[in-house]
Amino acid sequence: MTSRVQKKLLLPNRVRRPPEDGFSWIDRRFLQDYSPRLSRDAILLYFFFTTVSDQLGLSYYGDATIAVRLRLPEQAVA
Repeated sequence: MTSRVQKKLLLPNRVRRPPEDGFSWIDRRFLQDYSPRLSRDAILLYFFFTTVSDQLGLSYYGDATIAVRLRLPEQAVA
């Protein structure tokens, strides 16, 4: 018997919707408003999660796997 991981939305009211104009899941405000305040590792994590998340913004990746894929220390992604 195969068990499936049960994912749970932490904040259901924050589920992303596609933008009305343009076609990217990466909000334009990210580059203008948020990225200048973030570290390189935080920006890398943001782009990783926009790539691997499902339609609800959830990912099955654990911290250890993310760290290996992004070549970061595990504590940097925890």
